[in-house]
Amino acid sequence: MALAEDVIAPAFAVERGTSRDIPSAVVRIEETRRSIVRPLFIASTAFYVLGLIVLAYFPDVAGFKITGSINVAYVLALAQFVMTFAVAYIYSRRANRFIDPLVAETLAAITKALVPGVGR
Repeated sequence: MALAEDVIAPAFAVERGTSRDIPSAVVRIEETRRSIVRPLFIASTAFYVLGLIVLAYFPDVAGFKITGSINVAYVLALAQFVMTFAVAYIYSRRANRFIDPLVAETLAAITKALVPGVGR
């Protein structure tokens, strides 16, 4: 939470009279981000480790020909690219839906609190 601790908290410190108080809106943003990132990280890491396990401990499965010179190992390697793009797409969609509205709301509150005459 470097942004929250280094930029936003000092800005609110003037208003609240404290030195390191992190606004609850910023904490909500971080909690929402974590709730999106953690499952995606766990799923992608599990998929990667599964591929490593198949390649290391089941070479017969990894060498199984699917068609022509394409085998399971090749498909697993290409599936990592698919997983990467899937994780990026899912994060982007969820961030737009859940995080961005919280950020806009927090930014409006900060602007209102720090800039005289804005939003009053």
